[in-house]
Amino acid sequence: MLQISSGPYSLIPSEHKWKVLKDPSQAFLYYKNSKINLITGEKTAFDSLELFNQLDLETRSNKRILHLAYEAGYLNTENHHLISEDEWLAIDLHYEKSEFLAPLQKINLNLKNISSPSIEEYNKAYAEGYERLEKGDSYQFNLTFPFSYTFEGEFNDLAACLFRKKESLGAYAHGTFIPSMEWGILSNSPECLFNKNKNFIETKPIKGTIEDSEGAWKRLSENEKDEAELFMITDLLKNDLNRLEPKAKVRMLKAPLKVPGLLHQFSHIVLESSKEIPLKDITRSLFPGGSITGAPKKRTMEILNDIESEPRGAYCGSTFFFDDEQIRASINIRTAEVYTSKNLLKLGAGGGITLLSKMEEEYSEMLSKVDSFALLLQVPYLDKTL
Repeated sequence: MLQISSGPYSLIPSEHKWKVLKDPSQAFLYYKNSKINLITGEKTAFDSLELFNQLDLETRSNKRILHLAYEAGYLNTENHHLISEDEWLAIDLHYEKSEFLAPLQKINLNLKNISSPSIEEYNKAYAEGYERLEKGDSYQFNLTFPFSYTFEGEFNDLAACLFRKKESLGAYAHGTFIPSMEWGILSNSPECLFNKNKNFIETKPIKGTIEDSEGAWKRLSENEKDEAELFMITDLLKNDLNRLEPKAKVRMLKAPLKVPGLLHQFSHIVLESSKEIPLKDITRSLFPGGSITGAPKKRTMEILNDIESEPRGAYCGSTFFFDDEQIRASINIRTAEVYTSKNLLKLGAGGGITLLSKMEEEYSEMLSKVDSFALLLQVPYLDKTL
């Protein structure tokens, strides 16, 4: 397989060529009380409460990638104690070089599922969360579970398969691999946490999912539960932006978004502020995304910590892409962590639960989201259609 770099590198795929960022001048992995220099291996003390203050450093660089784990969102609450010492919180990569490659060659990965939540496991967590809805502790919570797969090949083989079809690329598709850790992130996310261009900030929360077929948009747009869920999260995100400056506007509601095999709906919320707002303040207000937490956000995150089986990590976290003028930040749904030493891929999936939800339907929706990602990795050797 093509050897891109001996150090950390990031891939941003597009239709005809891939952008590769490599040879970082700075590369740090952040934990609760320490950080590791990924170039030298040196470990030093670090107060994670200062993490978001690091965000405005060199934001005009067009060769910087920042990953925030979902658990970094606890730094925006009083629940710092929910972060364990061994959970990574952020990876900040300032690259020196960028180049373009032809799309990588796909191979057969022999992908095999080795761990999935049973419907009984799902129902237990669902019931516990639903009880909190009935008590009024939350109005919506986004319940997620991990799925594990083994595969044959290397990180770049997975990337080649996941990003092989132009029509299947998510708006925030990307990958980062750290050879010294034999670990990486692969994301085919379609979802925006925010886009920032000087004084203009927009966010596009997704709520509502259905299998893409004839008449799907009519069924989705008329679904009472999905409409209520979208409006609830739209209000939450509008309030998040209004905390920065009370001018946020809803530009569009219930617009369709297609991804492989699925149809989503989303809102478009914008803020044109009177001055440029620091990135750290935007992140504190919006991260983690309301669509993958719930409402009210802080209380619901506590509930999710009680009922979910393990930390989310990269899944439901965010990746920041820095350009000369614009900063784009994803919500990392359809996202996996890859452990190449074990040939292991861990993928998260889930969905929003309200009082109008039905357990069996939510479980089925979660599985359809897993399929949307995993099926892109299953490539027969003699497939001539892709």
